[in-house]
Amino acid sequence: MEPAPAASIEIQAAPDSPRQRWLVLATLFVVMMFLIGSTAMTIPIFFMPLVRQYGWSHARTSLLPTVFVLLLGGAAPIAGWLLDRVQARIVMGTGAAMIAAGLLWASRTHSFWGMLGAWLLMGAGAAASTVVPSAVVAANWFADNRGLAIGATLSGSGTGGILLPPLTDYLIRNYSIGAAFLLLAVPIILIVVPMIVLVIRTRPAGAVKSSVAEEVARLPGLELRPALRTAAFWLLGFVQLTASVGLAACFYHTVPFLIHRGYSPAHAALLQGAVTAVGVPGNPLIGIIVDRFTGRRVLPFALLAMALALMLLIGAGHSQGWLPYLVVFVVVFGMTAGITSSVVPVATVETMGLRRFGSISGLIGLAATVGMSGGTVLVGRIFDITASYSAAFELGAACTVAGALAALMVKPAAGVEQIPAGVRVGH
Repeated sequence: MEPAPAASIEIQAAPDSPRQRWLVLATLFVVMMFLIGSTAMTIPIFFMPLVRQYGWSHARTSLLPTVFVLLLGGAAPIAGWLLDRVQARIVMGTGAAMIAAGLLWASRTHSFWGMLGAWLLMGAGAAASTVVPSAVVAANWFADNRGLAIGATLSGSGTGGILLPPLTDYLIRNYSIGAAFLLLAVPIILIVVPMIVLVIRTRPAGAVKSSVAEEVARLPGLELRPALRTAAFWLLGFVQLTASVGLAACFYHTVPFLIHRGYSPAHAALLQGAVTAVGVPGNPLIGIIVDRFTGRRVLPFALLAMALALMLLIGAGHSQGWLPYLVVFVVVFGMTAGITSSVVPVATVETMGLRRFGSISGLIGLAATVGMSGGTVLVGRIFDITASYSAAFELGAACTVAGALAALMVKPAAGVEQIPAGVRVGH
């Protein structure tokens, strides 16, 4: 029997109205805004108050964001595997509840190990409810606008990064660290978890009721083992690894670099906020471009732009002519900082299909975790040796260019458009 054409998969979307998929997208935006905004985006705000209140060293306090990032990326393959087998509302709802529980735990504990346990719980919860699950759901619901959908979802985290850190800072200064953690948990419990349970499904409903396994069987694309043997999988993993080194160099060290070069802490923080603000409209705009030209064609150029941003940041540290460098840096980096989370998932669907997208995306995300955590430490180590960020940023730019060259070689795998023989779509 000949494989069914990929186009026949669209039959599944019939029972769901266009309004339903935009409701799903709005829910994903809210999920990212509160879950990433309350965790990853508030890490810098909690850092120094924890050091001052408990007398912990900087090295010890740094373990809190480190374990969060490692769990966020390290547990992503498990979340992806679950999404291929269990409805997304169960996986994401459980993850959101874990984040809320972690915040409540952090609000009550006064020991370092208790705080570390709270951040471990939040990291695992974020893996189950944010980046990978949101990309999987958005890609399934928006077959014709995946770039826009994933970009708009990612903008939720940027919006959270604008709104929640100032609120957290206000709560810490006027009340306490515990009050800040407690109040960050409230909208997750009252808004996010109910929205996930009521709205989110992994993909549009079929014509008849079917299990998750039956729904997956009707999707075009590769099974996990064949996907692991493709060049596209390893090339995209390399892209995530190298681009994340460059991203870590820029994202986590921009403020320290600017302060080192003589900018005031307030101006450096304002610049970081400007980058986040540019990303809010920038991510959907990149998504529209991706939908027009495909993710795998846009990816190399977006990576080259990120590498350029690193070099512009070096220029912004000069005492002469710093302003043009700084302005262009904010625009370019704000537009491209999210490409590892928005463009790479689209390229993954284009090259290996939707059938095991959750598992594949989670495994590729491991490379990003290694790049982000390793890149952050590497940049700090280079600064300790050279007393300058220039060499570290140049290395980050070189890694990102290497990722761009790898992205140029990414091609769709054989069988990416096929549905297995014998599968009756819609039955």
